[in-house]
Order: sequence, then C-alpha cells, then structure tokens
Amino acid sequence: MSSNANSENHPVFFIFAPNVPKKNMFTGFLGDHVAIPPGTRVQLGATTRVNGQLFAWFDAPERLVDQTYDLYTGAQEFWV
Repeated sequence: MSSNANSENHPVFFIFAPNVPKKNMFTGFLGDHVAIPPGTRVQLGATTRVNGQLFAWFDAPERLVDQTYDLYTGAQEFWV
C-alpha cells in the first residue's frame, strides 16, 4: 500500500470500535480487511497521523442525526 502513496494520496487506516459490528475478512489476499454491514452508521471519533499515515477511529454514534454523509465521497445520504 505504501508503494502506491505519493504527495497527493496517503494510506488511511480505519479502526473500528469493538461495538461496531464487523466481520474479519482475513485471507492470504486480504490480510487486513474487515467488512461492516451495509447501512451501519459510524461516527468519526478521532484521527492521528503517524509517519505520514492517517489513522481514523470510528465508533457507533452516540445519537442518530438527520444528516449523514458517505464515508468516501462526502455526499449527503438520504435515508427513506
């Protein structure tokens, strides 16, 4: 992953709290992946940068809000 990083993109490590439902997807090919069920709401709790790598801590939200945003695009999501 670091070999693909440059000045415009850097590795980001997503860390999920124990209370966020997830499944370990560890295989020889996906050694560091977890799956979060679709529609699971998470809240960014903290970020820190270590040696040029960003670590983001996510937790279950303390309360649900009316506006949510896509984790990757930042676009507002609308729930029916």
